[in-house]
Amino acid sequence: MLKQPDSPCAPPKAATPLEQAIYEYEKRCDVFFTKTSSGAPEGETPTQRKKRLEEWNKERGHLESERRKVLTLASMEEQLAKYRSEFGISTSSEVLTKMLNETHHPTKQLAKFMATEGEPKPSTKHAAHHIVPGKGRWKQSDMLAVRINMHASGIRINDPKNGAWLPIPKNCTGLIEPDTSIRDNNLSRLRC
Repeated sequence: MLKQPDSPCAPPKAATPLEQAIYEYEKRCDVFFTKTSSGAPEGETPTQRKKRLEEWNKERGHLESERRKVLTLASMEEQLAKYRSEFGISTSSEVLTKMLNETHHPTKQLAKFMATEGEPKPSTKHAAHHIVPGKGRWKQSDMLAVRINMHASGIRINDPKNGAWLPIPKNCTGLIEPDTSIRDNNLSRLRC
């Protein structure tokens, strides 16, 4: 799918989670190496030296965990880009046919891609759900029409744009309708 270039007057885009993590990591590294390159202060006692080195090691460990976070985000973003371009360059009708024949995947992959796009899981009481299910149990012809429209827009089943965090029924407090009743009663009534 060809992407239209941004217009010169377009507003700036928000940083991706990966770009933001890299920026924060670079800032922390700069502060850390500025501190460590200054050396030991004059007249430092052995106790002060020990404390300074402990803080240095603690900060260095934190930088290492931030580095792993950046590498993980880079890997996840790469997997999402690969998933989105998995069908390669084909005609739009071939892509649409492949998307329609795509099997419905578990929500684990959807949750991972949603986190990659900057939509982290709100709490342990939420689970990722597809807005438009793969096949659905009810009104399958209507769901097929919705899926065709979604795929015509270039959105696949596990694309984060087709996901939402909904409360897990057993953790519901009664203030929020459980996700299964929302999906079964409301989403199956979609009309095109």
